[in-house]
Amino acid sequence: THYISARFIGIVVLVTLLSIPISFFIIRKIMWNNVDENLLFQKEWILKRTQDFHPDDIDELSHNISINEVEDLSRNEDKFTYKNLFNEKENEFTKHRVLDFYKTINGKTYHFKISHSLVENEDILKAIVTIQGCVFLVLIIALTLINRHVERKVWQPFYRVLLALKNYRIDHQNFPKPEQSSILEMNSLNYSLVD
Repeated sequence: THYISARFIGIVVLVTLLSIPISFFIIRKIMWNNVDENLLFQKEWILKRTQDFHPDDIDELSHNISINEVEDLSRNEDKFTYKNLFNEKENEFTKHRVLDFYKTINGKTYHFKISHSLVENEDILKAIVTIQGCVFLVLIIALTLINRHVERKVWQPFYRVLLALKNYRIDHQNFPKPEQSSILEMNSLNYSLVD
């Protein structure tokens, strides 16, 4: 029983331990994709708004948008990066996802930078990992308790039959009458031994 139980629990532990980091990276990737989609949506919104008024006034719209006039258009593709930016509310540097892009308006080229804090996402990820860790511990405890219960209840009739076989002497006594078991294989073994 220990042989089977040890391997069964070992496989469960291995699969669970592997699932925690794998699910962490998958969930983080999904969250970051959602952040990128949100930044692209903000970019489209900004480009529509700059058609109505001068880009210098865009700072009034959102605290996470910065605009700087540049001499020439060195890059024209969108660029996503991770940066540690100072968070005035938290009074510390926090990780942000940043989208950089350029746009020429009225003959002038502007560098737009939109940032999105990843603090909430990281907090959610930490909570998920903590929950998975707790589930892992509960699973190990439950498997251990179930294993002990199985050893006591299910295997006890087998150990009693084994003890009876060890103590049995053909010239002294008959084989003891087997007790009924809820396990079909155990009953079959008992009847076969009596026969």
